[in-house]
Amino acid sequence: YMTPLVVDDTHLYWGSVDGVHRMELHGNQSQMLCAVSGEVTAMALDGDSIYFAVAGRISKVSRLGGDPQVVGEGYGEVYDVVIGGDFIYFADFRPDNNSGIYKMPRSGGDVISVMRDLAEPDIGAVDDDYIYWSDIREGTIFRGRR
Repeated sequence: YMTPLVVDDTHLYWGSVDGVHRMELHGNQSQMLCAVSGEVTAMALDGDSIYFAVAGRISKVSRLGGDPQVVGEGYGEVYDVVIGGDFIYFADFRPDNNSGIYKMPRSGGDVISVMRDLAEPDIGAVDDDYIYWSDIREGTIFRGRR
């Protein structure tokens, strides 16, 4: 399993089995931003927050640290979290080929299906009009309206 990594102008952020961490790009001391129960499987930066997924739950925490806030839960295994406009896009993996790509407001709320009945989606990017993903099992790249 690959640890999710994200970077901004000053820090590197990563998830592990015990929490969300950061370190200055030219430093050597890490700081735990928040503790988690389970393995962090996806991360994305947005403004002053870091969105991350653990055990089918998407949460956010300040880039400075603090208590995480749950923005959505009850999913399968969330492998990707991407921010696009006012929405969080995420890939919900389920081993029965019933995986999908979904979105919800960044502040939390109702989940909207973007694409369903996918094998193993891996979100690559979001632009103003489209979401781009690959399917790990099929070895194909797709584009769909967001």
